[in-house]
Amino acid sequence: MQYRKYDNFISEDDLVKIEQNVLQASIFKAYESTAYGISDNVYDVMMNRVFFCSNYGMIKKPEYDEKHLPYFYPILNNLPDIGVLQRVSLNLTFATPQSDISEYHIDSDLKNSFTCIFYLNSNNGGTKFKESDEFVQSQRNRLVRFPSLLEHAAVNTTDTKLRWVLNINYIRL
Repeated sequence: MQYRKYDNFISEDDLVKIEQNVLQASIFKAYESTAYGISDNVYDVMMNRVFFCSNYGMIKKPEYDEKHLPYFYPILNNLPDIGVLQRVSLNLTFATPQSDISEYHIDSDLKNSFTCIFYLNSNNGGTKFKESDEFVQSQRNRLVRFPSLLEHAAVNTTDTKLRWVLNINYIRL
């Protein structure tokens, strides 16, 4: 399985609640790069907010955002095979003059780990998969699910100011 794409993944009412209560909140931290390494590209910048992090089996207590994470429950509850939640984070990238692609990366090397990318707005950015060279365009209320070991990259938008993506990592049942 490369990836599976689901359109209209949650109800419009649930999506509007996320837009009004999370996307408009002042909750982000800036990071130097959309990739895991440092980039020389001046446009390779993102804002990120972690809502849940299990710390991947470490002894530390999981990070949990009690105020904002519940808005994402309709997405999490709609995943058919979710077992152990690893991480839920919201990524915000900015428009670039040209369509830039981040470094290819994997989200987790744990066995049975899956990644879901939920697009919160429509734009000409998206996700590119290294092995197949396939591109999934950012479309509001679309979810893409794939094994976390599958190398992928973020593709910036050029037709909207912002690109909103919820990244979910979990271990499958």
